[in-house]
Amino acid sequence: MKKTYLWIIIILALVVIVFTATFLLRRDGLPWTSASRTIPPYLPPVGEVNPTATFFAPSQVTPTHRPDLVWIDPNLPDLLLEQLSGMDFLETTDQWEEAATTLAVGDENPSAYWVFAAAVPFPTVMDGITLDQLRAAWQGGKNPLAPNQPLLMTQETRDVLSDYWGEPDFNAVEIINKESLSTQAWSQRPSLAILPFEQLSPDWKVLTIDSISPLESDFDPRVYGLSVPISAVGFNPNLFQEITSNRDPDKMTSVVLTGVTALVRATAWTMELEGINYPARDILPYLQEADILHISNEVPFLNGCPEPDPGQVGLRFCSDPRYIQLMETIGTDVVELTGDHFGDYGPDAMLYTLEMYNQRDWPYYGGGADRQDAQKPVLFEHNGNKIAFLGCNAKGGGYATAAQGYPGAVACDFP
Repeated sequence: MKKTYLWIIIILALVVIVFTATFLLRRDGLPWTSASRTIPPYLPPVGEVNPTATFFAPSQVTPTHRPDLVWIDPNLPDLLLEQLSGMDFLETTDQWEEAATTLAVGDENPSAYWVFAAAVPFPTVMDGITLDQLRAAWQGGKNPLAPNQPLLMTQETRDVLSDYWGEPDFNAVEIINKESLSTQAWSQRPSLAILPFEQLSPDWKVLTIDSISPLESDFDPRVYGLSVPISAVGFNPNLFQEITSNRDPDKMTSVVLTGVTALVRATAWTMELEGINYPARDILPYLQEADILHISNEVPFLNGCPEPDPGQVGLRFCSDPRYIQLMETIGTDVVELTGDHFGDYGPDAMLYTLEMYNQRDWPYYGGGADRQDAQKPVLFEHNGNKIAFLGCNAKGGGYATAAQGYPGAVACDFP
């Protein structure tokens, strides 16, 4: 029994000794303890490293827009898309949400305006409509020209306007291809079409929208109802600062033709009462804004021309030379001489009239000092546009007297 107690005491003593020694070693940080010893990593000799697979969790990256990526609305006009296709520096995406910059219909930051025209067959009497009338027709209301007919346009025009105005009423629009649009409009008069400005041709009459016409020289697309803004929005809208509108005033030439002008009878009599420039009082701004103003002056100027008579019965006419002031005031650029009455007072009056035009550097055509002179065209080049005036008198006979060595209007028998 005593031996058993003795062994228990010895074991307890050993436990106490081991515990105490361990505690002291950790506290003092002896050289062979982990508290002070630094174990250098094992570096295997070159050539002894065996590749092993490393497993790791992929990092979570938040998607960001690439600053050079752009999205272009596919519903933009074909002419504009063609223009953009030439910009090789653009890197595009089909997903607008991926793009840092977008180009689309909208008025947030217009880079250009795409101009459309409300047009009708040329013989139409109406001159203008309001934007409210046009929008009402788009939304299913009555066509202001033809209540029972839809608006005529191409699919491209419909797509662009839908981006800007919203979808039209189901029956509000009739889609016609570009080549047939004019023919279709003429065949179902009265009719109203909407078409891009660059597709206008002489068989169309352009209506004003709220009294504004895209044909005017001082046209401002920002206040015109059928201008559709094309906006560049996002990181770098300056990428699109070079895009241009389909209406470029630097490529346009405005030609105004007055038709027959005869400063005789009641017109001349009124000029004597009210002043020589009286006939231009209400139309002067329209004439002066023309790049080329054409005047078809039917009669010759004559010193000693009889006083004007508003009740004149005879058909032999002349104008007082003072009346040429009116042609100066309105800004005449070219004079047509195909009229029946150019020869009413003989060769001297015609040659005198031609001299008055030459003194003012006004070219003339359709009549002249002789047949060769009368057959010459008048040519203009303006803003890259080449325009020719050529004329003759279809009646011939005594109305067309231009011949070798004799002045007058020229007959329509050109070689």
